[in-house]
Amino acid sequence: MFGTVANRGLLSDLSFSCYHTFAFFATDRALRLTGLCLKLNPANYTIWHFRRQCLEQIMQESEVNRTQLIRDDLHLAETLGGANPKNYQIWYHRRALLERAATVSPEGMTDAVVTQELAYVAKVLDEDSKNYHAWSHRQWIMRTANKADLWERELEFGRWYFLVLGVCICSWASLLFRSTKSFFET
Repeated sequence: MFGTVANRGLLSDLSFSCYHTFAFFATDRALRLTGLCLKLNPANYTIWHFRRQCLEQIMQESEVNRTQLIRDDLHLAETLGGANPKNYQIWYHRRALLERAATVSPEGMTDAVVTQELAYVAKVLDEDSKNYHAWSHRQWIMRTANKADLWERELEFGRWYFLVLGVCICSWASLLFRSTKSFFET
């Protein structure tokens, strides 16, 4: 479907349109247009970047519910990620949204947001336990949240994947050990 010349031309036209739309303003229409472009090609980094710029401008210029806007975009990323669980652009977008969510809330990344994101990553890992992007995202969440109760649950999660499923996650286990060690030393 995406390989045809006609589809590549359409996507190029939409990408060009998205880029030039931002030069004037970021609106709900621009978000809808980027959503359409991403449904056609979720690996298009330029569109993801433009979408983040639109979201940022909308959050700065209007009285929107920032938390809901971020939740809606996390849902879009989840929807697109279902068929593309190893798509780096989607994982990067999720991370950027969570970083932004941390600045929206006075207490940073709330326990509810962290728990919800860890549950999402666990669901992805249930589908493919060797998904490097999911493991990396999970590590980032843990390091960013850096809470003792989460680390305890994460150790149990890692043990379960390693012992019960027999998944070889040596590099992840090594990083987790180093992260845990540095957590308790600080």
